Amino acid sequence: MTTYYIYLFNIFSGLASITFCMYAVTLARNYSKNGRVYRQQIREWIPIFTCCMAAVAVDLLSILCSGNTEPGAFIVKELCDYAIFPLDFGLLVLFTRHFVFRVVGDRAARIWFRFCQFLFFVFMIPVLLTPFTGWVFYIDSNNLYHRGPAHTFTQILGLLIQIGDFMLILRVRKKLKRKVFVVYLLFIVIPLIALVLQTLIYGISIVHLSTTIVLIMIYLLVLDNYTRIIIEQEKALEEARINSMLSQLKPHFLYNSLTAIMAVEKNPPATRKAIADFAKYLRGNLDSIKDQNVIPFEKELNHIQTFLRLEKLTYGDLLEVVYDIETTGFPVPPRSIQLLVEFAVHQGVASRGEGRVVLKVREGIGEYRIIIEDNGRGIPEVPDNAPINLSFQRIREQLHRQVNGKMDIKSDGSGTKVTVIIPMKDSDADD
Repeated sequence: MTTYYIYLFNIFSGLASITFCMYAVTLARNYSKNGRVYRQQIREWIPIFTCCMAAVAVDLLSILCSGNTEPGAFIVKELCDYAIFPLDFGLLVLFTRHFVFRVVGDRAARIWFRFCQFLFFVFMIPVLLTPFTGWVFYIDSNNLYHRGPAHTFTQILGLLIQIGDFMLILRVRKKLKRKVFVVYLLFIVIPLIALVLQTLIYGISIVHLSTTIVLIMIYLLVLDNYTRIIIEQEKALEEARINSMLSQLKPHFLYNSLTAIMAVEKNPPATRKAIADFAKYLRGNLDSIKDQNVIPFEKELNHIQTFLRLEKLTYGDLLEVVYDIETTGFPVPPRSIQLLVEFAVHQGVASRGEGRVVLKVREGIGEYRIIIEDNGRGIPEVPDNAPINLSFQRIREQLHRQVNGKMDIKSDGSGTKVTVIIPMKDSDADD
């Protein structure tokens, strides 16, 4: 009766382990596919759980065939018992690889992993010879498993890796959070305890179940850690988004625009037009914050013209604006060109008291060219991390990311010329 209950327990533990592994693999595939966490790190868990699931499956199949003297059962059991050795040892090596490269990362740890790979090849020598020599195990006439003379040697090699991993975990314990240290330590301790119990209770199989449970614990800890990182990044992006919104409102520009509107209050039509432009400018800026997708250049141009009309209220005849637009039938990132025009106004007028800004658009062979020129004092010599250079860098990255565009800047004491090149789509080129 006791043997029967042990048999049922082994079947149940095997099925439970397979179910846990399948769930973990599915979870890893979904997480990596959706990009919710670091894709490469999560995908690395797929072979770990796949190897664990395969080891449990062949062990379960071996248990089911054990004692069955039909010819097919002999072949299945021998194949399963043969496959369990590289799968179990391979699981240790895969876990070591994860811990070395994702947790520790130093040179000594990488050397230890290379040594573990070497041990795997040493381990496989008697395993590969077992079908011919029976060194590691053999199957008797009743289809029952028996250990061979080299079985202890293979177990010592596996134990050597576990001891090495244990020492590695202890070495870096001060760098790990307490929860992380305990969970990784459990991967060594719990399977060893299970192995002792499995040795004391003949016939019971709990090593794979214990290993699977600890792997699940580590995996959930990894997911929790990466999810926390993503939440922190999203929070930082949201804060940056708010800061961007506040910076785009430009207090000095708002003050100057409101002052200019007050100056034309005795002219009701001009006042209404200025207020409408002011509202349109604010709405355009807020819309660009909410939606970062590309927009038609015509829409960007309308926003630029609104901005320049408001600036004309402030500077009057001191600001000369020239439009030379050949086409508007192409997309641009929102506010990308407008920010360059705002810079031209600041350099061309604010720095000298008066100035000229020219906006040209040309349609060339396979590309559109947007040229913004001013006759200001040029871009000052500032460090690379200065706000003006960072702003240009963000615009350049935005153009490349969203429309595969490029930006070239030429500046000297007589002014600045910014050229934006946007490749045509195939459909545009055909037209």
